[in-house]
Amino acid sequence: MTFEERMQQASQEAYDNRENTKLSIKLVEDLMGISKDDFLVSRTRNKVLSRHLLHYALRRKTTMTLEAIGSLTHRDHATVSHSIHYIEDNAQYDAYIGVLKKCIDKEVVPEVFKMRDKFLLSNNCNKGEDTKVEGIFNVIFKHIDLFQYENANILQPDKVSSKEVRKETRRNRLEREMRGA
Repeated sequence: MTFEERMQQASQEAYDNRENTKLSIKLVEDLMGISKDDFLVSRTRNKVLSRHLLHYALRRKTTMTLEAIGSLTHRDHATVSHSIHYIEDNAQYDAYIGVLKKCIDKEVVPEVFKMRDKFLLSNNCNKGEDTKVEGIFNVIFKHIDLFQYENANILQPDKVSSKEVRKETRRNRLEREMRGA
């Protein structure tokens, strides 16, 4: 490979990293409903999770090193590594983190996450209790198809084994028989 080819490849990689960094930041902002400026400086639980997700997304979507990701978010490489492992490990046990990880892997923001922002906007615009409830119902009936979701498979937790389903069905049947139904 010649010097010019290596320079062209490095230039293309840097461009791809810039574009993927912008997309990753936008994705995390849309998923969590928090701006980048807020989750880079705060230590509240939701904002720390947003930062973990950003570290995970940048590591998966770019060729940036841990040090480069850390300098972007004002953290060191060990913190970035911890964030990545935190998301990967907890996605198996925590359904919410699992859904967020799937969303980042597939680069999609489900409609439910977009609706959260519309609910917040509705609550901020309407001050009284009755008008808040009205605003929420308006958002629901205008924008949500209650029977279909565009990305429903992402929102589903991992499948339950058939043995657990049978136990649950048997338990429900016994409860129904005890009630006399």
